[in-house]
Amino acid sequence: MIKDIQKYFTSHIGGSRNNIDTDPQKRLHLAAAALLIEMARIDYAEDPEELDAVMRLLQSNFGLGSEQTDELVRLASEEVDRMTSYYQFTSTINRECDVSDKAIILKLLWQIAYADGRIDKYEEHMLRKIASLLHVPRAQQVAARRAAEKESAR
Repeated sequence: MIKDIQKYFTSHIGGSRNNIDTDPQKRLHLAAAALLIEMARIDYAEDPEELDAVMRLLQSNFGLGSEQTDELVRLASEEVDRMTSYYQFTSTINRECDVSDKAIILKLLWQIAYADGRIDKYEEHMLRKIASLLHVPRAQQVAARRAAEKESAR
């Protein structure tokens, strides 16, 4: 799997093994993508709306092309399949992001949750857990949810 990650970053974003280890943006993209994918899966129903939202949000927020996004989603899906906790993702985000960036990630997660038109209890639980692990203040958690609600109503 490490070779797949290396191949992705080398061919699509550019870099070597050392660059993967030291480039915070690449690690952040993988961590955020993994959380978005987990959000789409957490309710035990992979709705096409949620999966489409994952792709769209990754492309628009990370400035990736469709091939890059496909590869990132594939790698992040593998990470999610083998994860034992959210820590491997949230620790990267905590290291690389300030509170406002973490709130943006929460907003993206809420957008995935709202993509199918309903919030499942598992989705809400995951969002509360991630917000706690990211140490996002309550006011910013509420603002992220409201912003995602507003965007999903369009």
